Amino acid sequence: MAPLALPPGPYFERLWGNGLASYTDGFNYHYYGYAEDFSGVYRQFATAVAELPAQSSQLRAKKDLPVFLTEYGYGLMDGVARDTVEGRVRQWRWFADVAGQIRTLRPEGPMAFVLNPYYEAELAEFGLLMERAARLNPQRSTFNSQMVFVPSDFGAASVEPWMKRIGKKEGTAYASPALAYLWDYATRHPYRPLTWTVKTAAPSPVVIDFIADRDMLQIKDYSGYALEGMVDGAGTDDSPLSTGRGRVVLYNFSDKPVAGTLDFWPREKTDAAEATELTLAPGERREIPVQLRVSADAFVENRLRLVFKPVCASDPQAIYATCLYPRGARMPRQKLADFDFSTAQTEGARALLLARPLAREEPALKPDGRWLVSDGVRVEDHGDGVWRFEVAHFPKEPLRPAMAELPLPEGFGFKAGSMLMFQHRMIPSAKSPEVPSGDSRFSTRTGNWGASVDVFFRTANGNLYKGTPQLAPTETWKTYAQSAQNFTLWFYGRGALPWRFSENRPVSLVFFLKPKQLPFTLEVKQAEIVKFAKP
Repeated sequence: MAPLALPPGPYFERLWGNGLASYTDGFNYHYYGYAEDFSGVYRQFATAVAELPAQSSQLRAKKDLPVFLTEYGYGLMDGVARDTVEGRVRQWRWFADVAGQIRTLRPEGPMAFVLNPYYEAELAEFGLLMERAARLNPQRSTFNSQMVFVPSDFGAASVEPWMKRIGKKEGTAYASPALAYLWDYATRHPYRPLTWTVKTAAPSPVVIDFIADRDMLQIKDYSGYALEGMVDGAGTDDSPLSTGRGRVVLYNFSDKPVAGTLDFWPREKTDAAEATELTLAPGERREIPVQLRVSADAFVENRLRLVFKPVCASDPQAIYATCLYPRGARMPRQKLADFDFSTAQTEGARALLLARPLAREEPALKPDGRWLVSDGVRVEDHGDGVWRFEVAHFPKEPLRPAMAELPLPEGFGFKAGSMLMFQHRMIPSAKSPEVPSGDSRFSTRTGNWGASVDVFFRTANGNLYKGTPQLAPTETWKTYAQSAQNFTLWFYGRGALPWRFSENRPVSLVFFLKPKQLPFTLEVKQAEIVKFAKP
């Protein structure tokens, strides 16, 4: 299977619901978070894989899935630190920590990224080979322009065998401490990989696809489709319907004809009154036009399943699972909650947030009125629902963004069917101050990506859940709107169970601020939890 680039979330759940486990011989994922959360994310995936097949009525057999980790790496080293002892020691420490966890968890063939120097987007160096020459020396001294490492950099009193590979020439580059350590560790700590055993249906030779046509818009954030057509008074109690047309595509990948029926669940979401009986020839591709409809009373998720059931009961079914959303343009907006609460109402969440254990390179936050902020950030929290975030510099932790976190009161609700909305804009600021030499707090956190803002909810177990898109603030007011069911786990956000956002309790609203230049000011107004529905 293609690798999963984030911890488990709605996208992964949709893949599994479409029978991915039946068609793959191995589970594949990537990891780029804090070292302390590596095992947690692995267990999130293991738990999700064990839970999700239980939703299927077609489970027939147990299947072994090797667990491939085709990328993992340390992403908190910039273009300056990559040529320093301090930066390369941080990289080594991350890999040394993760290597021990890998030995315990035993994934198949973990692949560290990447062997050649790789400076991504002029922001982060992922390479385990260094462009700058280096050597190990029993005592610190300078050798021309080489980096010099000593045993105490790695917590050792004397030279250990693995250290002798530091700085070894590999092609046109040099081995970093992390690469030297991994090379030696893998030699001394072999293990037999551990596979996961899952319940899954047999793979069907018939595969279902769907192509949106007139009045349908695929919306990736929502893992489904918006129906843009509108028919007034066509639903129950003369309510309006949103409609759209598409094409169901059936493929028979076998060398034999397959007969069966194609059905929609629930059937009232389509104009197909009865299940369609058909026979697919060997290798045939067939399109079936359909019209879909959902109630336009509320902007909510409407799940849809297409099932091809073979005439032969012993043959496996083919399933296509997606969801449909009505057109929301004409729906009235109802406010469910706002963020106008006092500090006293959030004492429990504030205490929890200030006491929660931090990862080694995770910035600590300090109180600023109702907010918790990283060093260099202040929030003007106006009483008229306007927040002004001012960033003077970034936290001292490597490549971490400026942060502002608003604790939430007990019982704060953000459920499926509701949406976080607010307006945002960037305020022009004076010319950036001169960057103090060697002060990492003033270095960029954007590379050539440009200024951005990420919006998260933190839950009581410490996890961060993000809704897309990433904000690209300008001087013009823009609207952010994201539904609760789309929030998914993110890296550098801890790795506790349970993994679903819906099974956790939100305790704070979090902003990651990554401006292109400093100082930086962002304004947010009219932040609310809303739903779009008829009263």
